Amino acid sequence: MPCCSAAPPPEGGGIEEGGHALKLGFGIAIHGIYCSWLLNPHDNMTPAVISESILQGQRVRLRPVQESDLPQYVAWLADREVTRWLAAMGTPPTLDDEYEWYERRRSDPDAVMWAIETLDGRLLGNVELRLNTAANRAEVGIGIHDRSQWSKGYGTDAMLLVVDYAFRELKLNRVELTTDERNGRAIRCYEKCGFVREGLLREHRLMDGKYGNTIFMSVLKKEWRARGRTAAA
Repeated sequence: MPCCSAAPPPEGGGIEEGGHALKLGFGIAIHGIYCSWLLNPHDNMTPAVISESILQGQRVRLRPVQESDLPQYVAWLADREVTRWLAAMGTPPTLDDEYEWYERRRSDPDAVMWAIETLDGRLLGNVELRLNTAANRAEVGIGIHDRSQWSKGYGTDAMLLVVDYAFRELKLNRVELTTDERNGRAIRCYEKCGFVREGLLREHRLMDGKYGNTIFMSVLKKEWRARGRTAAA
């Protein structure tokens, strides 16, 4: 189940590329306090803490992915419009494929993933951090797979929550991603969230028989703090 925005991993959905098969359709940025730490607000980066972390913003709630979510992900990932920007997306996954993916993610200490839902519990997509603890950074992938909920600001709210979590709770220094240069919706979202362009790979992607460029983007902790975000020193 690919994500939406990030480097090597997948892309797709309403916005971009990233982890499994998820991407988001983002809207406007949100100002002020972006999240509340409802469970386990610890610094210890263990799988147990990661799996129980629930983050709530102004529009979305991020919670652990559950087995009951998988059939909906399978249905969404059969839609070409949803998977269009998923870099690692090949043949649409079966339910068995999703269960295998789910078990791999649950046992991977370097993957931090949440389901994205509205505040009233409607499933929207997912978002993932892929950690590189040796370099104190992470790659983010995000996706809103429910097409009817694109361009409503859910993706932006989710991205703000995750980036703040990366800097504040995981104490990372850098969050990065990659995206297709043609994915204007995603790029606008990432720029609203403080990401800056820092590189380009020419004709790095092949989609619908056409080559496209890949853009590298990132945000640093000091930049996040300078923008008035909430990450601690």
